[in-house]
Amino acid sequence: MRTRNVLGIRNEETKKLLESMVSIVSIWAEMVGGYCLLQHVKQLIFTPQGGRFPSECINENPGQIFLIYVLQNESTRLSMAYEALKSVQNIFKKDLSSTTWDLHQLNLFQNMIDRTVERLQFCVGEQLSGSSETKYANLKLYFEKLNGILEDKGHSRCAWEIVRMEVLRNLEYLSKFFGSSQR
Repeated sequence: MRTRNVLGIRNEETKKLLESMVSIVSIWAEMVGGYCLLQHVKQLIFTPQGGRFPSECINENPGQIFLIYVLQNESTRLSMAYEALKSVQNIFKKDLSSTTWDLHQLNLFQNMIDRTVERLQFCVGEQLSGSSETKYANLKLYFEKLNGILEDKGHSRCAWEIVRMEVLRNLEYLSKFFGSSQR
């Protein structure tokens, strides 16, 4: 029997989705670990039942917020990964009290993001000297939109679901982008 929490969401669904996010960040951690060399990333597999968007939030979903990545070299890719994950890290440090996510999985996700950002910062340290503001303006705008959704909707459950889906989509896309650039 599937249990539901107070808001009617199956706990298994939120757990599976957070596990997907943890899986993606694990891949990122492997990509930037050790010698700072990007490894080939195999196609990501997500459980279809883990990513459903709550029906009561559909009217609040602003649609996909597109972000295009055009990167020329490995150091630029590493810098982009750092900026993206640092932004994800900052988002998930906000008020999460309205979410119904599995706290263990959420903490695991946050810890993996923290470690990966730390590793990337070590890898790209000198490259970050002030130029990232203009260099990654589209990336900054993308995450400002996500923060705006949270602010406008008062960090509501639906706002977090929108952000969760966007971050998951972003991490999946970046992982595929890095994988295809290594072939």
